[in-house]
Amino acid sequence: LRISLNINQSDFVIGYVGRLVHDKGIDDLIEAWQQLKSNKKLKLLLVGPFEQKDSVKSSTKEIILRDERIIFTDYVQDAAIYFKLMNVFILPTYREGFPTVSLEASSMSLPVIITKATGCEEAILDNITGTFINNNHKDIEKVCCSDWRGDWSGIGNRMRKFIHMRGKTSSWAKNNINV
Repeated sequence: LRISLNINQSDFVIGYVGRLVHDKGIDDLIEAWQQLKSNKKLKLLLVGPFEQKDSVKSSTKEIILRDERIIFTDYVQDAAIYFKLMNVFILPTYREGFPTVSLEASSMSLPVIITKATGCEEAILDNITGTFINNNHKDIEKVCCSDWRGDWSGIGNRMRKFIHMRGKTSSWAKNNINV
């Protein structure tokens, strides 16, 4: 899969799984990407479909479809294999119930970058198992370029332990990893 998606071992992959709509912060993420992509080792992996309701800006959609370092999968039946390609998971959402997808990412030892939208505040321990961002492209850029990026694997491993300890591992994670 890594080869077919043109992801090199040396690439650093920022990943997102979910619907590609405005409320999920995709417009902000793509605006941040315009600055982040100057780092040639970064790739952005977007796993999920565009939707008509609450659609992203047309310029956002165009960038996603044309940028060679944005990997867009559209809808997939099983996202588990895509989490394995990521170095970090991001959820720049404006509103959320409880973000199960962040637990799925965490169960794969991925650090999570997430907003403080309702429901998301319980998903991580700030600066221990991930980090919170504000709903804007500048904050996304800042966090994705921050110094703690070097310890992202350690942060992801702490998150996996945190989930296991709390017994909140989703059925998805139980089926896709050996906890």
